[in-house]
Amino acid sequence: MSGGRVGHFLLAKVMSTSLSKVAKCEVNRLKLDKYVMKYYGRRRTVLARDEERLAKEGDVVLLKEMPEKVSKRVSHKVDRVIYSLGNVTDPITGLKCDKDGYWESRPGEWDENMMAKAAERTEEQNEAQEGTAV
Repeated sequence: MSGGRVGHFLLAKVMSTSLSKVAKCEVNRLKLDKYVMKYYGRRRTVLARDEERLAKEGDVVLLKEMPEKVSKRVSHKVDRVIYSLGNVTDPITGLKCDKDGYWESRPGEWDENMMAKAAERTEEQNEAQEGTAV
């Protein structure tokens, strides 16, 4: 391992957690083809140490390169979970939700505060669009 790369971070998606305290992660990168001058997607599989078992399958995690390898194939550790699979937040109201509705209320029910916030945000977006169109 080169000395200059120690401590670098990677953003990865967890593919499997079946190994003991190790998460199998997929890192997506872009590689430049100098002949065509176009970037192509490249995938790399990385095994990362997960002592606290923070990661689940499907989570997006931040991996940190360790100063020395734990084993022949494990060279990174899970620093933290960035996005947890199934933990979706509605961007308008800021509440946790799923396909049926918000977790705090029954599906299909809106309280007046959520409606007011949604209306305010829609008005702000419309004003911003009108301001850029002029």
